[in-house]
Amino acid sequence: MVFLPMGFVVSSVYWSLLIFAPSLILIPIEISSTSSSPVPGLMKLPLLTDLAMHLAPFLSLLADFVLFEPKFSSRQMAIAPIIIIAYAVVYAGALEYFAARNDFFLYPFLDASSLPTRLAIYVVDDDFLYFVYLLCTNVD
Repeated sequence: MVFLPMGFVVSSVYWSLLIFAPSLILIPIEISSTSSSPVPGLMKLPLLTDLAMHLAPFLSLLADFVLFEPKFSSRQMAIAPIIIIAYAVVYAGALEYFAARNDFFLYPFLDASSLPTRLAIYVVDDDFLYFVYLLCTNVD
């Protein structure tokens, strides 16, 4: 139950940025043109790879939820938000750690953001994750 909201958040953020602001999610590259000067471009994944990485996990978690997920007990309902927050903190910490080691973020929109902005992004994403979790528990 906890990972379905995460899959939804990842898919919705990724596909929204890919459609409406691709430069914030795709890595810039230089493409050689027929002239002597390179042309800036964005590194795009093949469509099937993109679907396999950014849509299929969410769809499989959704199918699992709809078909097999039992109702959460009250104890599980109390623990799940703690797991969501812990996962979000660890994930944000890992992003910051690896960016410090590599001098760049995996996601260009984080490279373009200051630390306070990135912290706000992490908090909003975590809030969105919790909101989706609440929706899922009310549907179940």
